[in-house]
Amino acid sequence: MKSYYIVILSCSILFAANAYAQDKKKEKISKDIFGNTIIEDENGNKKTIKKDIFGNTVIEDNKGNKKTIKKDIHGNTVIEDNKGNKKTIGEDIFGNTVIEDNKGNKTTIGEDIFGNKVLEDNKGYKKTIKKDIFDNTIIEDNKGNKTTIKKDIFDNTIIEDNKGNKTKIGKDIFDNTVIETNGRKAKIGRDIFGYLQYEVNNKKIAYLEKDIFDAWIFTDDNGNELKYSKEFWVDIKKDFRGDEEKIFFWLMDVCRGLKNYKEEYKVDIFDHLQFSNNRNEKASFSKNIFDEMVYEDSKGNKVTYSEDVWRKTKRKYSSEKRAFIDMVQRYLF
Repeated sequence: MKSYYIVILSCSILFAANAYAQDKKKEKISKDIFGNTIIEDENGNKKTIKKDIFGNTVIEDNKGNKKTIKKDIHGNTVIEDNKGNKKTIGEDIFGNTVIEDNKGNKTTIGEDIFGNKVLEDNKGYKKTIKKDIFDNTIIEDNKGNKTTIKKDIFDNTIIEDNKGNKTKIGKDIFDNTVIETNGRKAKIGRDIFGYLQYEVNNKKIAYLEKDIFDAWIFTDDNGNELKYSKEFWVDIKKDFRGDEEKIFFWLMDVCRGLKNYKEEYKVDIFDHLQFSNNRNEKASFSKNIFDEMVYEDSKGNKVTYSEDVWRKTKRKYSSEKRAFIDMVQRYLF
């Protein structure tokens, strides 16, 4: 997985915003007497997620929208709504994955007789992923695009296409990852203190370090600064299975396209989770006297989780802090 992040980094060479803009208002998530999940906001919008008598998942709101997710008699997953839209995901007799809808669109993902991965649709587009005689990976489509991924004699990864673009990914003598793309040289490694840094043509672009309070701080050359208290950092490391490089890539992705932006996640003396930034945006997450978990922010959003719903939500995110970070992205931004 780490190599995936490196390839993404090398092919885009970083920095564009990863923001979510949703106009959310106060919501309350609860269970009704039948065990259905109810999501309701202050404007009277209501959504119910339940199972029907056949065990299908049904999502409907009070505006008349309804979506059903079920299995057909062949074991295919079928998603349909009450507006006539229908999508089926299943397998054909050859074991290929087939995705089709009732508007005539169809995509098949499978293998050809040579064991190559093939993706094709019924509009004439086709992409093939295969190996050549040198064990290089070849990705090509029927529009003339071709990309080759291979190793050179020094064990560097070479990514090149038929349009003249070429990227080399390797290690220097200090075990730093070096990425060269069309004359541009990027390096991901550690400084003498062991902190991660990202350089382009010997100029420091991004840096990750720890302060005297064990909070971790990410900075970049666009004046951005992201700060996580030690409590948040512990959970973030768990989410990334202790891989600091993956966290570093994620933080660079968060700051893409931003300038002079500063934010901080911390736990206050009452164990409430807190978020703030230099745009006067704030958010908090804490338990109320009814043992419900409550998210609130400076835009007036408020979401209340009952004990049962919060237990399932926390399990989904694997940590309270990670769930709070997602809430901030979802509601505040």
